[in-house]
Amino acid sequence: MKWLLLPLFLLMTFVSEGYTMQEIRELFHESVETEEAARKMLVLLKDVDSNDQSILVAYKGMAYILLSKHAFNPINKLKYFNQGRDFLENAIARDQNDMEMRFLRYAVQINVPFFLNYNNNIKKDKKFVFDGIPELKDLSVKKIVIDFMLKTDDCTVAEKKWLREQANNT
Repeated sequence: MKWLLLPLFLLMTFVSEGYTMQEIRELFHESVETEEAARKMLVLLKDVDSNDQSILVAYKGMAYILLSKHAFNPINKLKYFNQGRDFLENAIARDQNDMEMRFLRYAVQINVPFFLNYNNNIKKDKKFVFDGIPELKDLSVKKIVIDFMLKTDDCTVAEKKWLREQANNT
């Protein structure tokens, strides 16, 4: 019975903080294109620290990483990127089996410049994500992951065929 109350408690926590995971995910996608959305996401998650729920810490890290994408000043770019990387790595270290966070790191690592030396987990995370797709219960996350993976040049033709099959099975 206690386990049935946990999801309700978590949902109430998100709502009482003024946001839901769906809203955070939507802002994340907008943040890829606009600095304004990245800043809004960061404001939404301003009170999240490294001891909070891992997925929130990961998305706060993504807000910083996406701010680095939009920053013009190279010093600010690096500062935001390092802050974001630290939040994301902290979250994953606390919960290495969370497929959504591993997907976020994979998405960052295949897109950041090589000289940042943030590419050590690409193969491992890609495998983890592919292995986890069939098990994903949250269909919105599953769609996000599959859509992204279908667009990346990092996936082979065979992998993309498999991804399309997974998308059709949902």
